[in-house]
Amino acid sequence: MHKKATRLLTLVLAVMMLCSLLTVFGAAANVKHYDTYTILGDSIAAGYGLPSYPVPEPAILDGTRVAGSYADLVGKAVGCNNYYNMAHCGNRAVDINWLVNPEATGDDLTIYYLASALSLDVTTEEGLANAAAVLAQERAKTQEAVKKADLITINCGSNDSLTYAFTVYGIAHMNDDPAEAASEAERMERIGKIPLIGTTLQGLSTMAQTLKFVAELKTYMDMGQAEFKENWDELIAAIRKVNPDCTIVAVAMYNPFQTVTLTKNTTLPVGQLAWLSIQNLNNYMASESAMKDEYIMAYCPNPEVHEFPPLLDDSMSISPFIESLRHGTHPTANGHAYMAEQIIKVLPTEDAQPDPAPSGLPFKDVQSGQWFYDAVKYCYDNGLMDGMTDETFEPLGSTTRAQFATVLWRLAEKPAPKSANPFSDCQSHWAKDAISWAYENKIVDGMTETTFAPNDNVTREQMVAMLYRPPL
Repeated sequence: MHKKATRLLTLVLAVMMLCSLLTVFGAAANVKHYDTYTILGDSIAAGYGLPSYPVPEPAILDGTRVAGSYADLVGKAVGCNNYYNMAHCGNRAVDINWLVNPEATGDDLTIYYLASALSLDVTTEEGLANAAAVLAQERAKTQEAVKKADLITINCGSNDSLTYAFTVYGIAHMNDDPAEAASEAERMERIGKIPLIGTTLQGLSTMAQTLKFVAELKTYMDMGQAEFKENWDELIAAIRKVNPDCTIVAVAMYNPFQTVTLTKNTTLPVGQLAWLSIQNLNNYMASESAMKDEYIMAYCPNPEVHEFPPLLDDSMSISPFIESLRHGTHPTANGHAYMAEQIIKVLPTEDAQPDPAPSGLPFKDVQSGQWFYDAVKYCYDNGLMDGMTDETFEPLGSTTRAQFATVLWRLAEKPAPKSANPFSDCQSHWAKDAISWAYENKIVDGMTETTFAPNDNVTREQMVAMLYRPPL
């Protein structure tokens, strides 16, 4: 029994580690051919940060195909004859929706963001009129590229959160409120004078100022994410209205800050805090969007990005970190190759049937061909894990302490606990038997002597500790 339990625990360790460490697989040799490929997205999709990027500033003026970008590599893999790079640095979902959807109106920042990406001057009436004409042409080109596409990839979300939040924070704290400008050109000029992120952060000299800043920034990030969700659904609906048959791939966001520490002498992984925001939007696209059945999700959690310094240098300055933001958040050539591989893996193959057989799972958010499909199917078929609902598994969701204890209990074939657990927060919990069994077998401890915190997310260190302790 001990050998069997150890073998099964080893297997579950491998399965669970897949949830955070994605193995890079080779691209399918027989990936389906797509004649026309259209790229929508932000600076990552545009290829910014690569040596082959055509201009030093984050702008693409003519839909350049940037060699070595993930879009370029996907285009080669699918053998496209027509390639439309309609991505722009700084793009948010609302901006892409404005470009694609003739009925979309954008928001107060759409014209500013798009004009900035195209290096257009909007601070004079003449410049604004010219920008309007150029953007009208860009909008028409984007809509035509969407209509013609056999394959569309969409990569956005990062600018909808932090970039948007910093912009709105800067506007809120300006002496010259853009909303009070006498003309649209003057409003654009005022927005362009928003203080840089580093200037704002360096000005926080007290804990009270810092806490107020963080709370306000969180409010603006929530606003940006709400706008993302609204415009994401409108965007997908607009694409399907004019092109009901193309393959759409939604490229999930990654956390470029996951290795960032507080200082070089501490290992406090402050950069991992960004994952909460990223996960919120990824989960929305994968599980919550009303349009989720219209596209395929491609998960790219670990692309190689340019190296970041610690958040604070030896003099406790944040400036070096801020200066590395523009370049550092983007994938390296290896990162782009990795992202291309993840996208290619989820594309249909040439020998795929038009009406594929059911996946064998009841979950709409887990489909055959996704990198985690076999792991989910194994756990579901063997009764180790259930869905979050009858139709959703939430593959990008978190696992709680109670849920993980339940997986281990089910691995041991659900033995009846010999006594109740001592935790006041588990006496009527749905997983109380699993927690009692895990506690009496010294697989789990409480957070205190009387609390287990069953609904807290299990950490990686807690998970490996539970797996290291075989049942007695």
